[in-house]
Amino acid sequence: MNFFLHNKLTGFTLVIVIFAFSMALFTVISTEFMPRIDQGQFIVKITMPPGTKLETTDGVVKKVEEALNAVNDVKDITVTIGSTKAKSAGEALETLGSHQSRIMVNIKSKSERTHSTQEVIQKVKAIVDSQGLEGAEIEYLAQESVLQSAFQGGAPVQIAIKGPELEGLASISELVKTSIKKVDGVYSVRDSIVPPSPETKVHVLKDKSALYNLSVSDIALASQTALKGVVATKFKEEGKEIDVRVRFREEDRNNLKKIRGLILRSPMEVDVPLSEVAYLAKGKGPTEINREDQQRVVFVSANIFKRTLGDVAKDISEILSKIKISSKYVVEVGGENVQMKESFASLRFALILSLILVYMIMASQFESLWQPFIIMFTIPLSLIGVSWALSLTGTNLSVMVILGVIILAGIVVNNGIVLIDYVNNLVRNKGMSTFDALVDASRTRLRPILMTASTTILGLLPLAIGIMEGTELQVPMAITVMGGLMVSTFLSLIVIPMLYLVFDKVISRFAKPAPVVITDPAPTVKKEAEELPKKELPRAETEEDYVTVLKRSHPELSDRQIDLLDYIRKNVRVSRKDYADKFGISVPTAARDLKELQGKGLISGKGPFGPGRYYELT
Repeated sequence: MNFFLHNKLTGFTLVIVIFAFSMALFTVISTEFMPRIDQGQFIVKITMPPGTKLETTDGVVKKVEEALNAVNDVKDITVTIGSTKAKSAGEALETLGSHQSRIMVNIKSKSERTHSTQEVIQKVKAIVDSQGLEGAEIEYLAQESVLQSAFQGGAPVQIAIKGPELEGLASISELVKTSIKKVDGVYSVRDSIVPPSPETKVHVLKDKSALYNLSVSDIALASQTALKGVVATKFKEEGKEIDVRVRFREEDRNNLKKIRGLILRSPMEVDVPLSEVAYLAKGKGPTEINREDQQRVVFVSANIFKRTLGDVAKDISEILSKIKISSKYVVEVGGENVQMKESFASLRFALILSLILVYMIMASQFESLWQPFIIMFTIPLSLIGVSWALSLTGTNLSVMVILGVIILAGIVVNNGIVLIDYVNNLVRNKGMSTFDALVDASRTRLRPILMTASTTILGLLPLAIGIMEGTELQVPMAITVMGGLMVSTFLSLIVIPMLYLVFDKVISRFAKPAPVVITDPAPTVKKEAEELPKKELPRAETEEDYVTVLKRSHPELSDRQIDLLDYIRKNVRVSRKDYADKFGISVPTAARDLKELQGKGLISGKGPFGPGRYYELT
């Protein structure tokens, strides 16, 4: 400690170099939104071309089941092929057609398996791809974040393509999918375009329909009734209601000639065949159209394996910047990447606010502005430990790490508070010089500071190791607090005393001496009091004579102020806090009395402004 206090320039230079190098480490640490959580389950979604029969979908699903059962880490699987059309959320999480299936896969606990959930997915994917299931689109969804739901099809990488034409959106999405498949660590690339469904199109001949006074809606309603049918009534049985749908027979629905022969009753009381006012054709049409901000949109999403979101998002952004598209279309990178940026921005604001609140609390307690400012330097010192802890453990920079830094800001200042408070006590009550007080305080408070930091670090150690399942979310926060507290504890014992000594010398040099006002003695003062020097208090042989002479020479003083002067005469010095505690008054009242006595030239203030300042008789 003596070395650093005598060689402050060397000490500051060394700390600044270490801090700059540690901050550079943050630039090479990968970023992600939230730590990946191994939930021990994933979902396989199988989508066949629209219109595929249930039996065909079932055959494909059985092959996927065989691939899942071939993996030893799989515990059990649950298969759903198609689902009810009920709208109740309790009856069906998602409505599936006959061409769709969902397989819920649960894998063994961590103690019983040797691979992570992502590694199991890769093994299953390799087996399924080798079977060559043509026409089947297979997605693997793992819930790796507490804010992501596998049922909602969330993916860490999501790209939104907006534009006016469906054909243009489809071509751009294919180009984007082909491009991002080349990025390392990206798999299960898919888009939100649902394959077109087969449909029967009715083209209305408006000129002829107008002759019979038939509207487009009349023709469309009649055609829909024939092809899809209409619910005429409901059949009730055992408390259940069953729709009774009226429509053409299946062989008639498949025969366009019979559909064209459908008779329409016009408002003119004339029977008109459908073929007279419209012509029919079979084709395919879009199954669904998604919109965002009143624009048609297609989402391209992908999963990540053994890479962080920040690195993958950076590579994808570079690839997308090289793709040339029409000005009518917009390609935006969304998903967790946008959430990560928004969360980091809001947490930075929270960190700044927490620093301001910590400073305000310390300023009110120390009754000083510069001493809390010195203590706040323990927070950037803690970032040195955070950067090294993240680098050595391979932990990514995430929301939980920033939360750990916010928590750390309220913990590391405790060491500085303990040290500075003890220094003030030595300077104020024992009259020690600032240098000696700093050396003594660093030596005396070393053990309490180390004990406090050690208990916190050891208490977080089990959480940082992350032995139990589901602790992946807390591990980064524990590592952040441990690393920052460990380094800040040792550096604060060196940097804080150096800063205190520098600030104390600067403030003492530029501090203006208190003005001295000399008052004339009252006319009733006796001769012995009048002969005293103007800047000195009356002197007396006994305590009673001193108080009596003081009251005669300064009748404007209150009894409390006279008792204070007598107290200073006996104890040599007094601080503002001592005066308030001794006489049972508030600190503002004590400050007002001291300022009044100092203005009369009866006392003088010495030492730095703040808690360390004391007052003596002039």
